[in-house]
Amino acid sequence: MDFGRICLSDIDWEDRCFEIRSFGHNARLHASLDRLGIIDPPWILRRGGKYIVVDGFKRLAWAREKGDRDAGCLLFPANVSPSEIWERRIERKLFEGDLNPAEKARTAAILLELYNGEEAPGAFLIALGIPNRKGLLEKWARLSRRPEILELLGSGEIADRAAVEVSGWEPESAMKVLGLLKLLRCSASIQVEIVERIDEISIRENRPRLDLLNDPKIQEIVSDKNKNSRVKTQVLRDLFSRMRFPRLVERERKFMRDVKSLALPRSIRIVPPPAFEGNGWKMELHFSGPAGLRDALAEAVGLAGKSLLDRIFDPDLEERS
Repeated sequence: MDFGRICLSDIDWEDRCFEIRSFGHNARLHASLDRLGIIDPPWILRRGGKYIVVDGFKRLAWAREKGDRDAGCLLFPANVSPSEIWERRIERKLFEGDLNPAEKARTAAILLELYNGEEAPGAFLIALGIPNRKGLLEKWARLSRRPEILELLGSGEIADRAAVEVSGWEPESAMKVLGLLKLLRCSASIQVEIVERIDEISIRENRPRLDLLNDPKIQEIVSDKNKNSRVKTQVLRDLFSRMRFPRLVERERKFMRDVKSLALPRSIRIVPPPAFEGNGWKMELHFSGPAGLRDALAEAVGLAGKSLLDRIFDPDLEERS
């Protein structure tokens, strides 16, 4: 590229085909420009009788607003291909610093188009922080077409993983759940968990996501002024789990009722297998010495003869008897 001064009036300001929008605030950039001016020359491409900006949209806009008539720029040669421009643009963008989610989504969309369905270079994916998993780059590219979600991401209160997942939702339900996540102020992993639960419940119950989000039980929790965001988050997670796994929840309730009926001594605890699947049951004995161990073992032997214990292991036994 050659360096030269470009008349700002010769720039086509409407042509933003090479823009990778950040949706962020420009205060720090403007403060630097006001103090030092343009240090890093913008990139320009001549197209017809006009110039279009490849890199440096904010810097050139600042110069125009300040009243400058021209600016020093790097000019691409006339015979350069669009794919070569994009590769340089992406390379620069990726390795000059961390991209925010909006820039990341736009870059993913460009990579998909640039490589026409073929696998994007691993170095680009590593720099983007997008694992090379099937469909994940497509999800990020889809997010680039949802400016209303990207605006919310700019607040820093929405996790990019959650935003990527809801980018395929219908607009109303997407904004509804993102508004909920912003209110809850929970961690990224919990945000993703909530989004996935809503999706799973919607499929299981054949129920629109928006209808589910407007469910009175959910809205009652959200609007409860006596609960802080942490408590609301936990109550909602419990509710979503009950809605997603109703049979498991009922099994847990029955287990707790039956264990309570056994009146176990404090030295004994029965631990079911995860999700009550398989035969990996455990019994924990708590003691403080040999005498305590002998007492706990005696209690365990006596417990083994109780018929109620059979019902704990086989929840359908009561119905069959």
